[in-house]
Amino acid sequence: MSFVTPMIFWIGLGTVSVPVIIHLLNRRRFRIRQWAAMQFLLDSLRRNRRRLRIEELILMALRCMAIFLLAMAIARFTGCGDNDLMPGGDQAPETSVFILDDSFSMDQKIGGPTILENAIKDVVRQIKRLSESAKSDQIAILLTSRPRVDDAFQAFMPVTGDEEIERLIARIEGIEPSDSPARLGEALAAAGEMLAAEDEPKNVFVFSDFRAVDLGKGKAGQYQTAFRALREQGARVITLDYGRRVNSNLTVEKIELLDKWALVGVPARIGVTVRNNGSVRVEDVAVAMSARWRVDNEDERAIFPAETISSISADSSVRMEFTVTLPKQGSAAIQTDLPSDHLAGDNAGYLALDVRKAVRVLIVDGHPDMTDPALSEAYRIALLLDPQRNASHGNEVTVVTAEALEARSFRDYDLVLLLDVPKLSSALDAESGKVIYPQLLSLEQYVRDGGGLAIFTGSNVNLAFYNGPMYAEGTGLSPLVISPPRGDASAREKYRRLDARSIAGDSFLRSLRGEGGAIRCAMVRFYAYTPSDPLTRSAPSGDIKPPRVVARFTAPDGGDGPPAIVVRQFGKGTTMMLYSTASTRWNDWADDEPESAYSAPMLDMMMHLARSQAGSQALRVGEPILHTIDRESRDARVTVRTPRFPADDVITLKTVVQGDDNQPAQIVRYDNPPYAGCYTMSLGMPDGSQNDLFFARNVDPAEGNLTPGGEKLIARALGSADFKYVSRLTAGSASDVQTKEQKEYWLLLLALLLVVLMVETVLAQRFGHYSGK
Repeated sequence: MSFVTPMIFWIGLGTVSVPVIIHLLNRRRFRIRQWAAMQFLLDSLRRNRRRLRIEELILMALRCMAIFLLAMAIARFTGCGDNDLMPGGDQAPETSVFILDDSFSMDQKIGGPTILENAIKDVVRQIKRLSESAKSDQIAILLTSRPRVDDAFQAFMPVTGDEEIERLIARIEGIEPSDSPARLGEALAAAGEMLAAEDEPKNVFVFSDFRAVDLGKGKAGQYQTAFRALREQGARVITLDYGRRVNSNLTVEKIELLDKWALVGVPARIGVTVRNNGSVRVEDVAVAMSARWRVDNEDERAIFPAETISSISADSSVRMEFTVTLPKQGSAAIQTDLPSDHLAGDNAGYLALDVRKAVRVLIVDGHPDMTDPALSEAYRIALLLDPQRNASHGNEVTVVTAEALEARSFRDYDLVLLLDVPKLSSALDAESGKVIYPQLLSLEQYVRDGGGLAIFTGSNVNLAFYNGPMYAEGTGLSPLVISPPRGDASAREKYRRLDARSIAGDSFLRSLRGEGGAIRCAMVRFYAYTPSDPLTRSAPSGDIKPPRVVARFTAPDGGDGPPAIVVRQFGKGTTMMLYSTASTRWNDWADDEPESAYSAPMLDMMMHLARSQAGSQALRVGEPILHTIDRESRDARVTVRTPRFPADDVITLKTVVQGDDNQPAQIVRYDNPPYAGCYTMSLGMPDGSQNDLFFARNVDPAEGNLTPGGEKLIARALGSADFKYVSRLTAGSASDVQTKEQKEYWLLLLALLLVVLMVETVLAQRFGHYSGK
């Protein structure tokens, strides 16, 4: 039998004995005295004693039944079908797959145990029941967090042998909620594959909270395919629903670095988005934040002042900002925490930051002047970015010639500038016999992975290279086909300016817009430039977007002049091409005049193009951890400690060589990190020193949406109602909501109770037990 509140039923069942106890207490013993006048009455009673006892027993049974029906009505009786769902009994041997949802949301707790603990108790109870039967049933267990992982659970085992059963039960009772989402569709498909070779009667039992987000339309196809395959092979599907709705559950939906970089001693903005997945508004939500970093192989910590969100409406999110200053260069782990609620695990968010001394900029000078460095192409822009040459202004600039570029790896820098570089080095491919450009391939991959590239032209630019492999028919780093230079930079008589009307408002040239921007544009003269043909642009290819003109030179007739600055998104990175020099050879943009319009656009350009670490350090559980080993650490022993260290062992990682022959990269990879939190990767050097890096993984914020789907949504996801649905709600707090619209029989039971009471009253009067007065 099944009840909404079974405890009330069991209490009421105990009170059924009250009429019996009253009956026994009323059978009092009397002293017998012989009295002649009563002898005739006693003889009459002896003749009718059996009839009187039957009458008393009938009335006592009716009164017990009345109490029993009252207890069932108050406990809200819902039916008697559940006990017949599980394998066992006197039927033929059966093969069953138990799919246990161990996803993060199953850690939901209201009052007593978590719903996963309740599901585990049901699984263990059924295994014990099977082991006590005389049949040869066999079972297998699938976990939704890893339905395809090779595991001893996934092999069918007969439910016999006390030692084997005890070991299996011990393993099941040791299951803890994973930090991964439920993969119910994959689990159903895996169950179908396991049962395909079995001829015995087959069952699939799914123990889950069946949340609405897990049953969404995007997953319905997978569910329906797997369910249809199970039914075609005759498998019976039984869903046991533990889902419970709660009024509120707060989730750290996102934690992110809002600035491009985190620099030592420079305030950094960190955004925390908190979602209220409940049905009521919550107020005064305290959000805490802390940080830790490694110093001499020891943790140092900082706790920042907590912030309070005044209110969050139901089913909505609020983002707030923390400003933190980190004192040490290197890797730092940031953690934010919310107050505890029904699902504690989604109340924390993690972020790993690479705290840098400065932004790393590589300038390739294609027109150096060894006798007077001030005349070199890189001099003025390097002086702008790093005036003291010590990274004190937040930029660490490295200047190399084109010939010395081979000794550098683009991956070590956040921004690369090519200043009047003729071309990149080439080589002859031994297999094909064709000319290849290894440096260009490395540079393309660098930009595609998120690096920034700025190209300035000049008199040294090789047109064949820039219009050939650099342009690559519209899919290369050079956005447009270029022509020989125009203008006379030596005479400096004729010039063009930047057309203030052409400046794109959403670009890094915002300082050149408006009235002030027009004045700055009027101060700059371009005596020579490299013409480009915007009509030669090709269609975008994959992750390469079309080039975009963000500034033009003026035209003599007042119309649209030739492109001056063009940008294009290239994979995750951006490339920019300015069709003049970075020095004063072709223009006076970089003059040291106090009112120069050079510094603001150039600094904005660097901020726009440079590779960002924002958004790349707070990934989801299960996404691989990747790290490129630099030259100084190639002999290091690489290990990883999970967030559950020291309970988990240290994991040793192997390096894998990737990339091209010109700039091969050593990569370490840790697949499927299983936990939310910060992982510590240690690079142990041969000299005994150690460098520790943090990597953060967070739970899927959708796991915080605990809204149950119920029987109707399950049927919609499976594409059929041909399954057995069982609600496994238990008695709990008054806030519990029943997810299944079960048929309850309390009204019928109350009606039966009235009938029983009427029959008892009529019979008692008929039997003479009531006076009728």
